Amino acid sequence: MKRRGAVLLCVWCLLMALTAVAVAFWQWQLLRQRFEQENMVLLRQASQLVGQHDAHLTALSAVALAPDDPGHRLFLEVAQTVHRYYPRILEIWLVPLSDPAATIGIGPPDRAAWTAVRRAALATVDQQLALLPYPGRPGSYLLVKRSPNSPDARYGLALGINMAELIQDGDGYWEQDQASKRLMLPGEDAVGGPEGGWLSLHFAQPLSSGSQPLVLDTALRIQPAALLDPAVLALAALLVSMIYGAIVLIRQSHARTRAALEQVRVSALDSRLAHAHRVNAMGEMASGLAHELTQPLTSILALAQASRRLVAQGDASRATQALDDVVVQAKRGAALLERFRHWSRPQNQPPAVVDVRRVLDHVHTLLASELASRGVQLRIQAPDIPVGIRADAVQMEQVVFNLLRNSLDAVGVPDGEPRIDVTLSRVGDRVTLLIRDNGPGVPEGLRAQLFSPFVTGREGGTGLGLALCRRLVEGVDGEITLVDEGAAAGACFRVEWPACPFPRRAKGDEDGSSRLSGG
Repeated sequence: MKRRGAVLLCVWCLLMALTAVAVAFWQWQLLRQRFEQENMVLLRQASQLVGQHDAHLTALSAVALAPDDPGHRLFLEVAQTVHRYYPRILEIWLVPLSDPAATIGIGPPDRAAWTAVRRAALATVDQQLALLPYPGRPGSYLLVKRSPNSPDARYGLALGINMAELIQDGDGYWEQDQASKRLMLPGEDAVGGPEGGWLSLHFAQPLSSGSQPLVLDTALRIQPAALLDPAVLALAALLVSMIYGAIVLIRQSHARTRAALEQVRVSALDSRLAHAHRVNAMGEMASGLAHELTQPLTSILALAQASRRLVAQGDASRATQALDDVVVQAKRGAALLERFRHWSRPQNQPPAVVDVRRVLDHVHTLLASELASRGVQLRIQAPDIPVGIRADAVQMEQVVFNLLRNSLDAVGVPDGEPRIDVTLSRVGDRVTLLIRDNGPGVPEGLRAQLFSPFVTGREGGTGLGLALCRRLVEGVDGEITLVDEGAAAGACFRVEWPACPFPRRAKGDEDGSSRLSGG
């Protein structure tokens, strides 16, 4: 047994070593890929910037040759503007080829630079631009153009450019100590990156510019800590250890197969017990379904009795209206049955804009007789204008009915006058419904699991009502919560929905709002 444990430990150590190598290789690939991406960004940026210099020289040359500007005032104004908006352009010189001492432009006098510009302009052929180092100024270069660009040129036009400004770092990648970057003139030797370290990356490539083929030279020193990041290594080691442990456990499980066969009888008993629990749960759900169907069935009974009386009285019009209401309630009962059959699955019926005031009015009408028989006062406060939400009307009526029914049961034996207050409001893009009673409130031990299925504090309750309410409300992006107002304040439930405007004012909204009253 000890020998087997030692073998398992050795295998695990080997896996950890291989994991470290794999993590290091993966990190190396990531660092190399990031290094290449950053270089391509610098290369593209610098190529775009140097391309602007050609256009500057062309424009300045045209201005310098203007016949009506012998003093070159217009040239100086344009040069000043270019210098102001392009800080990388340090100097702009217009050097007469006949007398460099008569040079004009932007920047402090520099006879060495003027001489180099004159020499380059005279040597330039085939209308090409000359690229040469800036005398006495490392890290800068001169870009020279003949003006006019022909054998009878009179001037040498030059831009003094700071190469460091062409490769500015936007995200701080090249500011780290292990990184270096610079632009070099063609033919210049690379200096290389930071010294030290046992791994490094190097990049050298010319810019995509025919006139200024500067070479982008970068380097990055890789430290061992960057390849073996403790957090990544720990996560990889944990994952490999879990996989290795799972494999070991599976093998041990196969080794104990025979012993497990002896537990078949016990497992069969456990399965039958679990089946009994499931049957009991289905019974509780059936009881909850019967409770919820009481609402439409009671309405159908009352409407049918009313229809019979109206028929006996010869009032066919009102009897027909009552029978139409019977059809509506029958459809509501069928809809409730469908909702409970699929109460654990989302509905696919398209929602519509529902006036919450109508929902309250309908539920109030259904509960009016029970409220009166119990002597419970229901006070409803609602706006005078429609309060729209996008939802299923039957589902929302079921939510309000369940909450009011719970409040009605809670104030059944009150200390004082039983009362239920319902407040509907809209603030901004949220619609809020508060249902508050003056009953004993929700016990502290039930509050954390109040909206879970089969959790109830009422004797004989199914524990499905609030769970169903939460599912229906959250199905339309709403929220239902228990408001903690103290043990002596009764129970208060808050339902919130996203507000939804009506396409146009529905006919009869005034009638619907006028029916909202206390009972």
